[in-house]
Amino acid sequence: MQYRYRNGYPYAACWIEHLGCLPPIMLMVGSAVLYLRLLWLGGSRDNLLGFIGAALIAGWLLREYLRALRREGCSIVPYFEREIGGIDTFASGYAVARNCQRLDELAQRVGAEPLSEFGYEDDIHAYFLGVKAFENRLKWFDATRGRVAISKLLGAVRADPSGFKDADAIIAELERIEHALRKAAAANVRFCLLCRGEGVSPMEIEKREGTFW
Repeated sequence: MQYRYRNGYPYAACWIEHLGCLPPIMLMVGSAVLYLRLLWLGGSRDNLLGFIGAALIAGWLLREYLRALRREGCSIVPYFEREIGGIDTFASGYAVARNCQRLDELAQRVGAEPLSEFGYEDDIHAYFLGVKAFENRLKWFDATRGRVAISKLLGAVRADPSGFKDADAIIAELERIEHALRKAAAANVRFCLLCRGEGVSPMEIEKREGTFW
């Protein structure tokens, strides 16, 4: 499977996933333009402060939007058809995501299936103007197959950690995923890998088809 990357992270191929970021960016840009117009017409100090504030917020939102498109700061975590219990992967996966491309290349060299073979579609894509854009594109995989792939990859990183600056973190995260997939295989629960940004809401968890736990 050919997969696209940006700065080593999985690439967010589905642009609609981030449409929810655009309305506040447009609002702040519009506010900055309005304050700038008032300044041009001889506005007050408050107009200057308003322009500076709106411009700073717009710039920050735009930066976060671009980071989301590049997947920067995301994590790669396993996602299951039903709850397993006793696993610790949801707050992990950041080092694996940062090194996704190199890990995929290493997996191919050692004859293991790459991580990207098991992801990264999602059953929730975006919230746009308060309306959830929902499309189930998940493809579930056999947990034993995933565990075998992770075990081979984990062994390769342990054998030669020098190729990664944060090898210890990668090993720890892969060990968590391997443990989770071992439990999923024993319970005959299928999985896939998701590439997630930061944060989670109760509404998101309620609407999801699968579970992180």
